[in-house]
Formats: sequence, C-alpha cells, structure tokens
Amino acid sequence: MHIRLSRLIFIHLAVVILMAGCGVPKNKFRLDGKFKHLRSADIFIYSDAFFDTLHIRDGKFSFEHTLTAPEVYTIMYPDFSERKVIAEPGRKARFTTDANDLSRTRVKGTDENDLLTDFYIDISTKHGAQVMAAARKFVAAHPETLAAEAVFRSFILSDPKADGPGTIALIEKMQQARRGDRRLRDFAATVTPRLRTLPGAAAPEVRFRSFEGKDLRLSQFRGRWLLITYWATWQYDSFQQVRSLKRMVRPYGVRLALVNVCLDIDTRSFRNTLRRDTVPQYNVCDRMAWRSPLVQAFGVQNVPSCLLITPGGKVAERDIASNDLAARLQHYLNP
Repeated sequence: MHIRLSRLIFIHLAVVILMAGCGVPKNKFRLDGKFKHLRSADIFIYSDAFFDTLHIRDGKFSFEHTLTAPEVYTIMYPDFSERKVIAEPGRKARFTTDANDLSRTRVKGTDENDLLTDFYIDISTKHGAQVMAAARKFVAAHPETLAAEAVFRSFILSDPKADGPGTIALIEKMQQARRGDRRLRDFAATVTPRLRTLPGAAAPEVRFRSFEGKDLRLSQFRGRWLLITYWATWQYDSFQQVRSLKRMVRPYGVRLALVNVCLDIDTRSFRNTLRRDTVPQYNVCDRMAWRSPLVQAFGVQNVPSCLLITPGGKVAERDIASNDLAARLQHYLNP
C-alpha cells in the first residue's frame, strides 16, 4: 500500500512538472501557428509597441513575446492583408489558416480571440456596407473587450465613409467600459483629432510660427484654398513631393495658399532642402515632429501627406498621397 501511494504521488508530481513546463510564463504571450499551402515565409507581426517577424518553416511557426498588459497584435500576410490577434500575459493561442484562402484564418485558445474569430466568420459572407455595419454593431455590443478595439482598428478606422461623430462615440464607449486603460486612452488621443477633421468638418483654429519667424493662424487663410503638406527629410518619398510643389501650385496663383510642415527634429537638412529646392510660401519646422500643433490638430500619422481646406474653412480632403495631389488640386480648383 505504501509503495502504491508513493508511486501515485510520484506520477502526480511528474504530471504537474510536465504541465508547468508546457505553460506560458506570466509575462509572456505565445502564439503557435500553422499555414496550409505555405511551406516557408517570413511575415510581420507588430503592435503599437513592437515590430517583429514570424518565421514560418514547414508551414508552422511559434512566437513568444513579453508583455505586461493585454495588447492588440497585427499579423501582416504575404499579400499585405492583415489579421488582428489579442495577446494577453500568461496566455497562449493557436493560429491556423490556409494561404490559398485567408478568410479561413482561425485564432483560438482565449475568450478574446474566440470572440474575434467569431466576428471574422460572421463577415466572411458580407461585403462593403454590410461589413462596416457588422463592425459597428460588434464594437457597440462588446466595448469592454480588446476584440472590439481590434475590429475598430481594422474596419471602422479604415472606412473612407466613416461618420466622424458616430465613430468618436464608439471609441468613447470603449473608454467608458475600460476606465483606467492608459493604452486605450493614448490610442483615443491619437485617432480622435483625425476623426474630428474628416472631409466636411470645420478645420480647427491652429496658431503656429513659420520658419521665417512669422506668426500665423489657419483662419487667416479664409477666402482661399489652403494646402497643408507634411513631409520630412528622412522620408525618401517626401523629396519628390517637395520638388514638385512649386510647379504644381503655380497655375492656381493667389487662389491657393500653401503651408509646408516638416517633421524634422534637426533643422540642418531642412535648411539645405529649402535652399536647394526653393519650397514655396510658408514653411514650418518647429522641431516638435509628431507633437507639432499642425500635426496633432489634424491627427496626421504619415508622411508625406497632404490636407486641403476650402475657402470656407472646411476640410475638403485629407491624407492625400503625393502621387494623387496634382489630380486632386485640379479637381477642386479647376472643376
């Protein structure tokens, strides 16, 4: 009897040790995945706080990352489409998909990922406005979850027909349900200015100083079209935008005012660009980069980018890509 009891205790301890070895440390999240019809590839995984690579070998990968609080991760597929995953400390999830049909992606193993996967399954047969309606309904029904934030980021923020006030109401509902969540608060502070300045909204009043030392405010450009460009010397595509501006805006004369915002911290390269390319009209380089008032007031998140304001002071169009700028100016100023 004693020998049998000792053997049972030994087996129990062995099982406990084995299970502990298969577990996930409290400060880590693990994602094990399997791709069908994809043998080998390196794809990106990232969040607001990190950027890394998933190494797929023989159709499988295992990824572990340290985190102190739940986060929304994004996996970028080889075709540049994306899939959100909810990462939670001390938890693990299982990712499966078919490279020939990425709509079959499933992420299981936690309540949040199960909920998010159910949403993706629900919209797999929907299109266009149906998808956006389902996304808004999902966020409104589950505001306390990171799954709702993931849907908000993936679908609602990318909707070209987004309703600014309605979208702000959704993010405020998430904040109310997740009081004290600093990461969500920071995210809301980043996206809300953009949502408040969607096409059709009144442009906010912003005071700023040009690099030449002139104090300006946006309202003083009323009566003319105003083009605000955002660029940086460390961003290669910015140079093409800067070099083409003088020729591009010349046909519109005094009907079009121009404010160029450079996000450089060091003004030496900025000065050299001004001397070399003669960037027209007003230039701003306040060394505040993404904290610059003209950047934060409109929630600008990319360079190069452009924003067009009507003579009446409303946003006509925003986040205009450099290669679309000439056509958009002609559309509005030479209808």
